[in-house]
Amino acid sequence: MSGEPPFKMMKFDEAFVWMGKDGQGKFRYSCQYCTAFPEIVKRSGECSRKKLPGLCKPEGIYSTGAQLSAHLKLSYHAESKKAFDLRALRPQERLQKSQIGIIFSTQNRQLAVTVGSHILDIYCDAKHLTLSAHSWPARKIAQQMGLALDLEKNFVPHTPKSGDLLYVNPVQHKMFLDYIVTADLDRLKAQLADAVAISIRVDGSVDKYQVGNTFVMAKVVDSVGLDHLVFIGFEEPKERKAKGKLFC
Repeated sequence: MSGEPPFKMMKFDEAFVWMGKDGQGKFRYSCQYCTAFPEIVKRSGECSRKKLPGLCKPEGIYSTGAQLSAHLKLSYHAESKKAFDLRALRPQERLQKSQIGIIFSTQNRQLAVTVGSHILDIYCDAKHLTLSAHSWPARKIAQQMGLALDLEKNFVPHTPKSGDLLYVNPVQHKMFLDYIVTADLDRLKAQLADAVAISIRVDGSVDKYQVGNTFVMAKVVDSVGLDHLVFIGFEEPKERKAKGKLFC
């Protein structure tokens, strides 16, 4: 016991660091929070600005249990601990702890909900295979008008709120669709790699006036014998003609 600090054995508080013994053989302690931020201690009215308390110095000072307990109740100790904890966080976590960071986080959550809603709409559109990206904004506005409709009130022309039409345009439609495909690509690759049998089907159409889109699908038999129809992709015609047909 002679070589151990008395309050270390008691697990007094993680704020205090045992600094060894002084010249009289007494145990010295230092508060790691207040030592790291002396400017916070000096700004406080609880101590002299010219002289830091012994517990707030790197070399520490002899302290009794009652003195350590009293130090924990000081306002500058609480502020120093907050600053110490923030410094240990990553920049993103540190931002979330601040008032402006909370505001940004709230805005980001709202933006994430908006983008997630758009992605769900576009995914459902893509499953139909016939809905155009150019008509998506009109469908989105019609959806908003339906949600705002109140038959018990007089008709009021629909005016979208700020941000309601954020990202609602054909260009963003294509980008979101690319994100959906990219997110599912690893699952599709794994499904094809684990299949025991695969057959490819290419479906297209052509007539006197135009060439239709070419759809590529795969019939996949998995390891337990179940079959699945997997959509691989499609190709749009680049010109109005096909082999065996004259340009019209």
